[in-house]
Amino acid sequence: MPDGKIKLFCKGADSMIYSRLAKGLQQDLRKATAENLEMFAREGLRTLCVAEKDIDEQYYKEWSKDHDVAAESLQDRDDRLEEVADRIERDLILIGGTAIEDRLQD
Repeated sequence: MPDGKIKLFCKGADSMIYSRLAKGLQQDLRKATAENLEMFAREGLRTLCVAEKDIDEQYYKEWSKDHDVAAESLQDRDDRLEEVADRIERDLILIGGTAIEDRLQD
């Protein structure tokens, strides 16, 4: 971390990633990626989107403490972890999509 930045990478279903992308950016890439993912899905491939975000080291340290508290929670642990993850997985920048043949599902 020579520049004090941490790079967060997220992968997931297109609907989840698209809902977490930075608003108003990358419209052409979003459209092209969605079209490609739809084509791949029609071919029976398993698709995912990948996005990234630079995170300030101080923000990460604060977030990490909140994550640790949520992970150690005895009540509503899953909900608390989801809330903490939701806070950091916002304003992402789309990298693109992937498609693989998933033979285990055949």
